[in-house]
Amino acid sequence: MRGNLIIISAPSGTGKSTIISWLMKEHKELNLAYSISCTSRPPRGSEQNGVDYFFLSPEEFRERIENDEFLEFEEV
Repeated sequence: MRGNLIIISAPSGTGKSTIISWLMKEHKELNLAYSISCTSRPPRGSEQNGVDYFFLSPEEFRERIENDEFLEFEEV
């Protein structure tokens, strides 16, 4: 299967989720899929595991890096 990758990137609170939700609702013909990122930070507010992020322990995160399970990652 071949397709295009669209990356929506911006600081927290800038409306990324709003734009993504709108695109997926209003442009079903594009057959978009949402990729959920992993993070080693704790959930904020009403964030849910498997919905907003996959919340991993720092150890699980490092293990996945060592196992080449990520296309890309950043440790800050």
